[in-house]
Amino acid sequence: KATVSVLYWSTLLMVYVVGVDVGSASVRAGLIKAGEGKVLKQSKEPIRIRKHTEHHVEQSSADIWQAVCKVVKNVVENVEEEVVGLGFDATCSLVATPHNNEHPPSVASVAEDGEAPWDIIMWMDHRAEHEAEEVNKTGHRVLEYVGGKVSPEMQIPKLKWLKTHKSPEWWDSIAYFHDLPDWLTYKSTGSVSRSMCSVVCKWNFLNDIDAQGWSKSFLTETGLYSEEFIEKIGCSESVRHIGEKIGELSEQCKSDFGLPPSSNIAVGTSLIDAHAGGLALCNDGQSRLAVIAGTSACFMAVHTNKINLPGIWGPYKDAMIPGTWLHEGGMSAMGSVLDHVMTMHPAYDGLKDRADLHSYLTSYFPDPVGEVVRRGVHVYPDFLGNRSPMADPTLKGSIVGLTLDTGVDSLAALFAACVMSLAYGVRHVSDALVDGGYKLESFIIAGGIASNPIFTHTLADCTALRVHCVPGGDAMLLGCGIAASTAAGLYPDIKTAQEAHAPDFTTVVRVPEKAGVHEKRYAVFKEMLKDQMKYTKMM
Repeated sequence: KATVSVLYWSTLLMVYVVGVDVGSASVRAGLIKAGEGKVLKQSKEPIRIRKHTEHHVEQSSADIWQAVCKVVKNVVENVEEEVVGLGFDATCSLVATPHNNEHPPSVASVAEDGEAPWDIIMWMDHRAEHEAEEVNKTGHRVLEYVGGKVSPEMQIPKLKWLKTHKSPEWWDSIAYFHDLPDWLTYKSTGSVSRSMCSVVCKWNFLNDIDAQGWSKSFLTETGLYSEEFIEKIGCSESVRHIGEKIGELSEQCKSDFGLPPSSNIAVGTSLIDAHAGGLALCNDGQSRLAVIAGTSACFMAVHTNKINLPGIWGPYKDAMIPGTWLHEGGMSAMGSVLDHVMTMHPAYDGLKDRADLHSYLTSYFPDPVGEVVRRGVHVYPDFLGNRSPMADPTLKGSIVGLTLDTGVDSLAALFAACVMSLAYGVRHVSDALVDGGYKLESFIIAGGIASNPIFTHTLADCTALRVHCVPGGDAMLLGCGIAASTAAGLYPDIKTAQEAHAPDFTTVVRVPEKAGVHEKRYAVFKEMLKDQMKYTKMM
């Protein structure tokens, strides 16, 4: 009755929350009505990326915050009803924040050349591959919670790189290192609290029955530990669960966002962007694998039991849904692989001005499966290493079946084969989860790839699991809305808020006749991986 009452009154009073999603290339804000699984109004603003060298990729916190202010102001403009909550998600990028009263922000540059205003190491930055190897050589117990290995995309290797390559004076000038989601709540409330989602998943923070907080022995072995370092990354007591209120939106932010000075707006604990999507999608127990796809892809599954799975990040306790263990798989490149493969082909130049190029190539052949089989085209898609289940950042992409054909037919076949390979990559992860104890019954997909029928049908036909597709890109914003509405007291817990904001989806109809050919192509996919590893060993 309490739940029904909350939903009834919040709907009747037209109460709203705002979700803010900071992705790799843009910032979005969405206006969400309490009790609804859709975003009523959106605004989007691009943000800059600096790719200094092959593995050095940086952003600017000032640039991102300017975009945040603009999109939030756009979505709350002319909204007469009350906004009561604000939720943030962002990529798991690393922000260096200087002692504001002693140094200008430009001193926080994380760039190797010291160039301002680049004070963020992006999640996709792989400069710390050597440092990740050094961390993994410790064999510390902490690694059990990340599938046995840290990735160069995680924060401890990046911090180790900064301490090694930047000057001691630079290191001392930094007051805090934040995950970008936590930096957003810090900027909006002044709170130095940290999100359980960020610190457990990307910072090797322990949250288990017999192990809580930062591991002094682990940080000592990595060469990072000191009391000062703990102050920079946040003490254990500052960590907050998803659904908790971080604080009230500051007066300055109300002004910057165009909100009334008299408003009381709760800011919820932040999430990593993919985990915000997982929060919106993983509302069906431990039988569902959520696929949140964009430039990269993350796969989220939750279990009531603690399960250690080699090559799969986790188990992470309370990192997304309180009371559950999260496992996270992923692909470091998904949408970016499709773009890269397209631009490699000679026919691309004649098509690059088409705004609908992905759709055009997707629908080019009436039977794309038959066409790629006829042409003998196979793709292995780890062009930016393998995040899971191999946990090997050195792996490369490969293509079999190239000819001298430079026409559009050849490009369309290569595109289709690449899309299929991404679906096989998802199956590779789901197989690992099932082998480890999950009883998966369905996938639920959000992001651009959810609208690609080659991908969704390949996944359905090669796994025999149900495939649900969430239209649009609202999952991350809805996840922020779930966290914000719980923090604002509209719901008693995250589970209730998930049920209230569950998104609509469509279900793919399987074509059982295609299962056999996909099984063969998936076998080729795995052989291409083995061959690459064999060639590396031979050399």
